[in-house]
Amino acid sequence: MGDNFLNGSIPKGLFGLPELSQVELQDNLLTGEFPATDKIAVNLGQISLSNNKLSGSLPPSIGKFSGVQKLLLDGNKFSGPIPPEIGKLQQLSKMDFSSNKFSGPIAPEISQCKLLTFVDLSRNELSGAIPTEITGMRILNYLNVSRNHLVGNIPASIATMQSLTSVDFSYNNLTGLVPGTGQFSYFNYTSFLGNPDLCGPYLGPCKDGDANGTHQAHVKGPLSASLKLLLVISLLVCSIAFAVAAIIKARSLKKASESRAWKLTAFQRLDFAVDDILDCLKEDNIIGKGGAGIVYKGVMPNGDQVAVKRLPAMSRGSSHDHGFNAEIQTLGRIRHRHIVRLLGFCSNHETNLLVYEYMPNGSLVQWVRKMTDSNKEGVLKVLDPRLPSVPLHEVMHVFYVAILCVEEQAIERPTMREVVQILTEIPKPPSSKQGDSTIIDSSAQSATNLDSPIATTKDQKDHQQPPPPQSPPPDLLSI
Repeated sequence: MGDNFLNGSIPKGLFGLPELSQVELQDNLLTGEFPATDKIAVNLGQISLSNNKLSGSLPPSIGKFSGVQKLLLDGNKFSGPIPPEIGKLQQLSKMDFSSNKFSGPIAPEISQCKLLTFVDLSRNELSGAIPTEITGMRILNYLNVSRNHLVGNIPASIATMQSLTSVDFSYNNLTGLVPGTGQFSYFNYTSFLGNPDLCGPYLGPCKDGDANGTHQAHVKGPLSASLKLLLVISLLVCSIAFAVAAIIKARSLKKASESRAWKLTAFQRLDFAVDDILDCLKEDNIIGKGGAGIVYKGVMPNGDQVAVKRLPAMSRGSSHDHGFNAEIQTLGRIRHRHIVRLLGFCSNHETNLLVYEYMPNGSLVQWVRKMTDSNKEGVLKVLDPRLPSVPLHEVMHVFYVAILCVEEQAIERPTMREVVQILTEIPKPPSSKQGDSTIIDSSAQSATNLDSPIATTKDQKDHQQPPPPQSPPPDLLSI
């Protein structure tokens, strides 16, 4: 029910509702006093009455709220002393009584609330000394007693409160030396402003009239100066180390950036840039892999399809391309209707990318296998028509070796030694009644399986005749 325009007073029986667990009436226009009640809901854990117009003193029955964990009364007009019964709230973890008109001393019974982590008593009319009992709250991490009328010294035992990370003693009438050790070394000097009679490391030397302060100042003064000097030196060393590390990092980043800088060399007029090519290098775009690299399919911004071949990375630190650029320049100038055009290539100091026209009908190997269908007639379909007089048995033999060399599984491919041996052992041409078979006179013969391109049947052997004299056929390997 918070953040509304509710007015009037708080009903007396509100806190006694059996199932009540939270009361949130903050930011309304409520008036009247905090209701005194004998019956408190067992499960009541939070009371938030912040920013209303409530007034009067807190009743002693406040001590019956033993299960309340948060008691927020800030921004009202409560007055009178803080009742000692507040110490009975053993489950209290947050207590905010700021911006009221509470008067009198700070109730030392507050220290009995051992679970308190947050205490704000600022902007009231509290007087007297800060009770030393508060140092017994071992898990307190926030203490604000600013803008009151507190007097006396700040308890030196606060230095032992290791959980206390934020304090505010400003704008009171506190006097004496502010210790510079323990937890006080973590506090900011703004926490002590507005107390003219305070002195110490944050606020300057103590007055001569303060004997205790003078003695302490002489003892602590040189130590404080030494600590400050040590701190300055430490910061200077850290700054230098940070600057050196930053320079080294910047140089390494610059070097890495240069190594990753891509250069595009175009052999055609291109309507795309390096970034468009690099966008193609995704796992989903892979259309082929092999020992020579990985091939990706890509679509450029203008709709053109390209094939990007990523060559294996060059060795680190190598500045020599072993003639790669010169060879690519030569390939880029090749123009043939049967050769897929090399559009360009991208390179940096580590990787080379070749950009080709995309042929949508599969790879050349797939096309050849489909066209030949492992028979002689199919082989004749894919041969260059400019080789009419090459002996057919040589063609079949070389073609058979070529098919072996492009097997999909690397383990099924012959080694270079085996390839050389097979090619150097091309068998003699089989003889028949018609003489040696060539590509032209064999185009109409029946299909022969590629698995045995040089095999002859028994019938052929029986009818074998000496071949007529003719000029030696051209060397297929040299062609």
